[in-house]
Amino acid sequence: MKTLKMIFFVSICSLLISCSQRYYWAHRTNPQEYGYRDMASCETTANLGSSNSFYSNDEGVNALMQLQSMESKERILNNCMMGKGYYKVNY
Repeated sequence: MKTLKMIFFVSICSLLISCSQRYYWAHRTNPQEYGYRDMASCETTANLGSSNSFYSNDEGVNALMQLQSMESKERILNNCMMGKGYYKVNY
C-alpha cells in the first residue's frame, strides 16, 4: 500500500509541474524554426544533466530524489535556452 501512495504522490507532482508551464520561448532575431532546434538541443542537455543514479530502499527518499531531478532538469533547460538568447513569454 505504501508503494501505491508513493507512486500516486510522484505522479501528482509530475502532473503539477508539467501543467504549470504556461509560457513559450521567444527570440528577438531567430525565426521559430531555430527555436524548435534549440529547444530540442537544450532538452537533450537537460535530460543528460539531470539523470539521477541515486537509489534507496526508502520509497519516500526515491520520490523526493525524482522530484529534485525534475526540478534540476527544468533549471538546466531554462539556463540553456536563456544562454542561447531566448526569453520566456507568458500565455
